[in-house]
Amino acid sequence: MPGSDIRNDERYKNLNFSEIAKLVGVQWKKLDPTQKQTFELKAKQAKATYHLKLANYRETVEYRQYKMYFLEFKKQQAQKQGMCVRACWHVYHTTLSCARETRERQG
Repeated sequence: MPGSDIRNDERYKNLNFSEIAKLVGVQWKKLDPTQKQTFELKAKQAKATYHLKLANYRETVEYRQYKMYFLEFKKQQAQKQGMCVRACWHVYHTTLSCARETRERQG
């Protein structure tokens, strides 16, 4: 990827994000369509891999544990702000049920 080349180059080590983005934009404009197509294909493949890994992660016990932790945190925040937590509790209990079912299937 064009940005990787710049970020890894020692000459540009002290540049901030916006300065690097400008350089990447300049490089991108200089590429011919076939070179751009190669990078776009790589990006599309990387995106598909990311989404597959994310879907697999969302099926894990670790994700369910994180989700329960997060929902409990949100519930506490809502209570601190005096907000209604009924909807939050519904989602929280649904998540607990899913986690229990997963544990039971795993034995």
